[in-house]
Amino acid sequence: MKNATRYPQLMKCRLLHGLTDAAKNDFLDRSIIRVYDRDQQVLTQGDHSPGLFLVAHGLIEVGYLTDTGQQSIIHHAGPGETVGEPEAVAGTRCVANCVAKTGTTLLFCPTAQIFEFLLIPQFISNFTAAFCERMQRENVYKSVDQLQPVEQRICSYLRKLSQRSPVIEQSQTYLAGVVGCSRQTVNRTLGVLRDAGIVEVNKGVIRVLNPQALEARGRSDFS
Repeated sequence: MKNATRYPQLMKCRLLHGLTDAAKNDFLDRSIIRVYDRDQQVLTQGDHSPGLFLVAHGLIEVGYLTDTGQQSIIHHAGPGETVGEPEAVAGTRCVANCVAKTGTTLLFCPTAQIFEFLLIPQFISNFTAAFCERMQRENVYKSVDQLQPVEQRICSYLRKLSQRSPVIEQSQTYLAGVVGCSRQTVNRTLGVLRDAGIVEVNKGVIRVLNPQALEARGRSDFS
């Protein structure tokens, strides 16, 4: 079975927007399927990128490693999103670590294939638009980290993590690392949200029951 038939949802991904069906099929069918039955690093900060990784199913965790060895989670790339292509085209080293989470399926497109498609003006437009979207996302979350109280930051990140599914299968320790606060602060904030009927908390799982209320909490000080 061809990749375009196996993953029809990718025909609508941002990178392939506006291309002919023939071009979309060609791009997807020439890409290599990679399935991960456990967490596995696909790009390493400081190394060169071999090409582009397109998420068909699951999640890529993007993290930045500081000079002091501290890891900061900066994004979770979901279905239809890509990683690795700016560094692959520029020939520069990867600016972050990218880990395919357990159960993730990726389509890998080698650098040479990317350059072939960069001959198509619409592909160039999509390529640069995706890069602009990343910069905008980073601006938003830099603002969140610098300007919001910690409780609002927790709500903002919970809302982001639950955009594709109301179930967040991450521990409170993990969330504390993403937000940059103590586990106790996360536990206390989740308690407030649980009492308000906004989330349900079980071991290793947070279920968002009211995304609208969670988003509102992220915009207002409720401490």
